[in-house]
Amino acid sequence: MAKKGFFKRASLRALYFLLVILLLIVAGEITARAMGFRPWKPQVQTIKVEPEGRFFQDDALLGYKGKPGHFKLLLQDSLKFEVTHNSEGWRICMPDTIAADTRPEIWIFGCSFTHGYGVNDSENFPWLLQTEFQQFKVLNYGMDGYGTLQNWLQMKKLLDQGRKPALVILAYGAFHDQRNTANRYWRKALHGQEIAEDISYPFIRLNDKDSLITQYSKLDYHPLPTQTWLALPSLIEENWNKNEDAGLRSNFVTEALIEKMNVASANVSAKFLLAGIYQHPETSKMLKIFHLANTPTVEISQDLNRPELRILPGNGHPNAAAHQLMANQLISYLKENQNLLGVSSEE
Repeated sequence: MAKKGFFKRASLRALYFLLVILLLIVAGEITARAMGFRPWKPQVQTIKVEPEGRFFQDDALLGYKGKPGHFKLLLQDSLKFEVTHNSEGWRICMPDTIAADTRPEIWIFGCSFTHGYGVNDSENFPWLLQTEFQQFKVLNYGMDGYGTLQNWLQMKKLLDQGRKPALVILAYGAFHDQRNTANRYWRKALHGQEIAEDISYPFIRLNDKDSLITQYSKLDYHPLPTQTWLALPSLIEENWNKNEDAGLRSNFVTEALIEKMNVASANVSAKFLLAGIYQHPETSKMLKIFHLANTPTVEISQDLNRPELRILPGNGHPNAAAHQLMANQLISYLKENQNLLGVSSEE
C-alpha cells in the first residue's frame, strides 16, 4: 500500500509539473504573438533564369560571383528583368566595352542594391552614374548577397593586380553587418536561396587582439524545435540572435572593414566615398562615424516602405524609380564635390 501511495503521489506531482509547463508554454505563446512574433515560415523567392542554369558561379575568394553572360529573369512569376555580366562576372555599366579604355575608373562596391537586383542593366544607379560621367569608366562590383567583407576582398584583389581607381564608392546598408560575421540572422535569411547552396562563404571572426580573421564555411541554418508551428521559439531565437550578434561585434567588424577600404584607397591616391543605401539608424550612425573622421559620406537611400519604390510588394529591393532617385543624389553630391573626381588613375 505504501508503494502504491508513493507512485500515486509521484504521478500527481509529474502531472502537476506537466500542467505548469503547459501553462507556461501557452502563456509564452500568447505573449510572443502579442509581441508580433509568428511561427517561422521560410520565405523563398522563386526566380527563373534564361538560359537555364545558375545565375552565379563559385569563387574561391568571394564564395561566389556573377556568371558571365546575358540573362533573362522572372521573379515570383511576375517581374521580368534582364542582367548582363561581363567576362569577369560583374554587371556592365555601359553597352560595349572599349578594348583600350584608358579612362580613370570609378569602382562601386555593394550588395544587390548596387548590382541592381530586379531592374534592367540601364536602370540601376551605377549605369546611370556612368551615363552622367562619360569621362570615367564606372565598374559595378556589387553582387546579390554581398557584405562589406566581400567588397574588401574584391577591392584588395584588384589593387594587388596593380589596378588603381580614381574613386572608390562603397554602397553601405546596416544589414551588411550581419553578413560580415555570418550570424544567425544572415544564415536564416539565406535559407533556401540559390546563393546558399553548397557555397563556402567568407566571414569574419575577431581574435583576442580584435584583429579580423577571415574564415570560410557553408552557412547552414537550423531553426529551434517547433519553430515552424509555434511563435514562442521565434521570440526565444530573437533574443539568442541578438546576444550572438553582440558577441560577434558585427558593427565593429564592419567599421574596421570600411576603414580598410578607406586606407587602401588613400594608399593608391584614390578618393573614397561612403554612400548610405538603406534607411536605418545604424546606417546613419556608421556614416556619422566616418563623416566625423573627415571621410566623405553621402546618404542616397530611399524610403523603401513606399510601394512605388519597391520591385514587388513583398520585396524590399529598389525599383527603377528608386535607382533613379539614388543616382540623382549621388550625381548631385559628386558635382558639388568635384575634388572626388579630380584624381587620375594614372598616378
